[in-house]
Amino acid sequence: SILLDYNPNDDQLLYTVLDENNKYTLYYQKGTNERTRVESNITDVTAGFISNTELYYHYKEDNVDKLKYVKINDKDIKKISELTSNIGLVVKINGGILFTSVLTNNTVGSLYSVKNGTMKKIDENIYTPSLKVSNDGNKYYYLKNYNENKSTGTLYVSTEETKYIIDSDVYRNFTYVNDKLIYYIKNFSVASYRGTLYRYTDTITKISENIKELKTTPNYYKG
Repeated sequence: SILLDYNPNDDQLLYTVLDENNKYTLYYQKGTNERTRVESNITDVTAGFISNTELYYHYKEDNVDKLKYVKINDKDIKKISELTSNIGLVVKINGGILFTSVLTNNTVGSLYSVKNGTMKKIDENIYTPSLKVSNDGNKYYYLKNYNENKSTGTLYVSTEETKYIIDSDVYRNFTYVNDKLIYYIKNFSVASYRGTLYRYTDTITKISENIKELKTTPNYYKG
């Protein structure tokens, strides 16, 4: 079995089981209730998420990435629908999921949220590897209009309703600590492989010059 998601508040599980034909069956279970089969004969489940009375799962079929939405109650499947195909990254947010569309060079695409089974376009031309989600799951940080030659883009923070530019000419890796503390490099020189370190805390402060890289990891909402 592979555990895809667990909601400790309601004791909900979403997991897969591999059968003798090397196909996966996706199961949902709440508490001590019997498990419920969501879908079987799946080649590969990349990710799965629980959001209250909804399930989302990202899987491959005939080498095509697909995203499905499931409406559930404690034991029964109420509705299964395919939302879209040819997607890239899928992550959890508060009340739903966030995903990127078909990617250019496997890095650039459009950004969508899904809540209550309804898709909403957040932005386009985003650099997918830069995507981070705030600690409360309500804000999305990413680079837009990414320049492959310079490895830089414009740093944005978005919500479901608004978009805000933090700074431009930002190097590909930035470190999100919280909504009031972000570190990033800008004015990056490909020739010297160095740039200037800045700190964002509602205002922008220059920290140091001749910085090579920030060691950072994705920040995704745990829910």
